[in-house]
Amino acid sequence: MLLFDPAKLGRVSVEAHQDVAAIEPATPATLEAFLAGIDTRAFRFAEIALRNREMTARLTWKPYMFNPRLPHFLPRVTAPTLLLWGREDGIVPVICGEQYRRLLPNATLRVLERCGHLPLIERPDEFAGLVLDFLRRA
Repeated sequence: MLLFDPAKLGRVSVEAHQDVAAIEPATPATLEAFLAGIDTRAFRFAEIALRNREMTARLTWKPYMFNPRLPHFLPRVTAPTLLLWGREDGIVPVICGEQYRRLLPNATLRVLERCGHLPLIERPDEFAGLVLDFLRRA
């Protein structure tokens, strides 16, 4: 693989494909300087999001979003648990949250009105308030 110096790519025109041959390959120093200017928090966030998606797939793949062993395992969870659910969740209905609340011995279910599957995004202030209140009490 041949990498090019990103600082010099700006002078390449789409029409003049010959310009590509004139670009100098990147050196370790130019790559290091380029990467030093990148905010790595975005990459870390993307990596965490990817890992979360992978774990979700592992836990919910077969059968899809159903694990017949959960009713046996959930009662063993003794940690205080806050379940935040959107009333209009079209992916995982509120009845599932009610089942989790029933099976988790120390769970509290809070249902957010006028909210779908992503309370953190759809109702950020209410979501944050509920989480902070839960953490203060835990």
